[in-house]
Amino acid sequence: MGVPRIAAVVGILLVSASFAHGQRVIVTDQVSPLLILSEQQANRLKGTSVYGGDGRKFGEVASFERGCDGTVVAMHAAFGGLFGFGQRRVRFKSGDFALIDDNVLLSFTAAEARGLASAQ
Repeated sequence: MGVPRIAAVVGILLVSASFAHGQRVIVTDQVSPLLILSEQQANRLKGTSVYGGDGRKFGEVASFERGCDGTVVAMHAAFGGLFGFGQRRVRFKSGDFALIDDNVLLSFTAAEARGLASAQ
């Protein structure tokens, strides 16, 4: 299965999961769907598990950056720490993740995502 075909499958899964959860999704192409969330939907997703492309848990959704029309510009994910102390955050652009079912799937492995935290 080639990269374009995988991207198409992920796009279909994203749209299907989004409709199931009452989210409005506009697909601009098969690789990079545009996600639109209301403030209430964005708040409900805080604390949602974030997984790397390797299936390993990376952390949790801390917040979303949204445009005036609700378009998701970026997601902030938190990882590490204990009871909120020492926790680190990473910002992922909208094309770097997908919302599937009640989880977020990154286009990076969990290890690569942790490496991004030290670069930010």
